[in-house]
Amino acid sequence: MTLTPLLGACNGKPHTAAEGNGPQTERADDSRGGFEEALLDYDLKYDMSDLIHKHNIDIGQHKEAAMEAIKFWISLDFFVENSKGGTLMASRAKEVREALGSKSPFPDKNWKAVTYYPFAPLAATTNVDSKARSIYEKHLNALLAGTVDLHTGLRMMAEETQKMIDEQPK
Repeated sequence: MTLTPLLGACNGKPHTAAEGNGPQTERADDSRGGFEEALLDYDLKYDMSDLIHKHNIDIGQHKEAAMEAIKFWISLDFFVENSKGGTLMASRAKEVREALGSKSPFPDKNWKAVTYYPFAPLAATTNVDSKARSIYEKHLNALLAGTVDLHTGLRMMAEETQKMIDEQPK
């Protein structure tokens, strides 16, 4: 089970606690489905054991403790505390936005500018993205280890990536 339940979508519609059916968060437009979506749509004031059984999730021997941890990780208090340090949280709640950066090393900066405009949508992925990332990672590790210089590493990344793209069926 991944601990990213706040990024799913519910029929493409933003989800808020004001709707009365979940935690105080709004979700991005990418659909996760399954357990994560159901968790967001579930009212946390009820026992969540039926949700666990419905989606056949194995959370170990300490189910109650695991559910308490999940409840904490998706709570408004958790979002506000992390937001104070400057971490962008998956919530558009007013308290989270106002707390952003207040206890960071730079509390005097204009943190409200970060959330003033909506973020641009994510770029579309292609069938070569994961292969390209693995090529970049291989050469980045060599760069960080100091086994190749910057220009050689970047050139090798570009050449291998271009070769991989050229070999793709059209």
